[in-house]
Amino acid sequence: MAWRLCHMTCAGLASWTSALGGGSRDDGFAVTFPPTARGAVDLLDDWYGKWRRSVGALSDADLWRPLRGSAFDVGANHLRLGPDDPFVNYLLHQQRELIHHGAEISLLRDLFRAQPAHQP
Repeated sequence: MAWRLCHMTCAGLASWTSALGGGSRDDGFAVTFPPTARGAVDLLDDWYGKWRRSVGALSDADLWRPLRGSAFDVGANHLRLGPDDPFVNYLLHQQRELIHHGAEISLLRDLFRAQPAHQP
């Protein structure tokens, strides 16, 4: 669970938000990941709020601009996106990533709780 929370927070939300703000995606990897589950969830919540505000500030023109030359151009190839694909396609991929890893965390929590040692 910790790896998935860190991946969603640092490699995902912090990196994407940094790039949307004009910084480098690498800035997200400089985020210090907390040693506790509560701290990890709080950090995820904080970066999710920043991500939503950043995405909410995008104009229609921003959503439809090509990836070419943007901070999101790098790595788009492995998503099977080309340089002329619109940014909204990249954004949709990132939303799928959040759903995907969030579902994995939910499954792991369910499996953990189903263990006999954790039954009420």
